[in-house]
Amino acid sequence: MTVGVAEARLKEFEGLPAPNITLFIGDISMRGKGVGTAALRLVLAELLSKQYSAAYARALTRNLASTAMLQKVGFIADDPPYTDKDGLHWQNYHVQLNAS
Repeated sequence: MTVGVAEARLKEFEGLPAPNITLFIGDISMRGKGVGTAALRLVLAELLSKQYSAAYARALTRNLASTAMLQKVGFIADDPPYTDKDGLHWQNYHVQLNAS
């Protein structure tokens, strides 16, 4: 069963440095159950194994669940939030990847 998508882009995307992570849990019944956090941790582990030292992500400022998930795994907000050409309000984040 597919519940969503997790990916790491290895090129800049809409001003977000690479590698940048996109995560979407489309199956509403699976949201809030740790699926996104687990997928995010797997993507970060894969990036670390490929010798990346940092990763980037963004979340809509109104999406408190995404913000909490990013912060739970160590992402830190970059710069102030911004508004895109479509009027959506975003916050960029980064995390340092360390072998521990």
